[in-house]
Amino acid sequence: MFNDPNEIKFGFQVLGLGIAIGFAISTDLAFIIFVCVAIYYSLSGFYTLFLGRNDEKAKTKRGRTKGIQPTSSARITDESTIAERIKAIHIKNDFKCPSCGALVLPTDIKCKHCGSILVATVDLPRPEKWGDIEIGQAVEVKHPQKGSMSLSVTYKIYYGELWQAQMKPDVPWTLTGSYYVGLGLNENLSLMNWQNRFYLLDLHQPLTDMTINRDFAPHARKFAASNQTQSVSFSYQGAVWNMLDIGRFRIEFAEGDGIRVSPGAVGRFIHAGHNNKILVVEDYQTGGSGLDTLWIGYQVAEEDIKL
Repeated sequence: MFNDPNEIKFGFQVLGLGIAIGFAISTDLAFIIFVCVAIYYSLSGFYTLFLGRNDEKAKTKRGRTKGIQPTSSARITDESTIAERIKAIHIKNDFKCPSCGALVLPTDIKCKHCGSILVATVDLPRPEKWGDIEIGQAVEVKHPQKGSMSLSVTYKIYYGELWQAQMKPDVPWTLTGSYYVGLGLNENLSLMNWQNRFYLLDLHQPLTDMTINRDFAPHARKFAASNQTQSVSFSYQGAVWNMLDIGRFRIEFAEGDGIRVSPGAVGRFIHAGHNNKILVVEDYQTGGSGLDTLWIGYQVAEEDIKL
């Protein structure tokens, strides 16, 4: 089709010459030539108009796509995890207790044989709450439905909060210096502290990437676009959940039975609420191993938990 001015000029010259020759031979032939060229130019005009609009849409779409810079691919801090720091101390001591010579595990802070302190925790970053909880420790919790429950700790996980100074793919994710704890309890329950919130979680199930991208990620992106200021809600399992918090974390330390993650695993989280119920999504992406998990339970008061 003719899109160049020189081609259009040439076309008109051909049109004039064709009509002149047609008149010289027959007026009917001249008319046929004129109609054919007119149809051709009409189709060419519509094609150019359509192509131009599509081209403009494509440019606009490319411009929008270019403007959305993904930050999840940004580099993660290479600062050692708490678990790595503890293990480094044990390596120096050949994984033996300096006091009694008993073998110790990479995660041991206290010798299980003689009770001596293996790692000076004052030299390590620690969670502000529940940082001194030990495996097997008794816990009293007030369940919103079941009432008071006497439980014990089966595992503990330290979460290191991550952030970016600027939301750009070339700005690394670094630790904020805030650490939070998740505690596994018997009777298939879990406790979690994040910032000033406390969760008692009594249901969990594995998630697939497809489920996360379909049921949760679109709402998290909408919440993130408003810098977590817009009210965002979504339906899941027959309830309407309101977004409370989203972000990223790194597993800093893990000890005990039933753990589904390893230190160094980096993930993103979604916290959403429905009345006093809470929904937590953990979506692991890089680093160590981690099982994508959905947790559902209750938001409880700190005074309802006695450790």
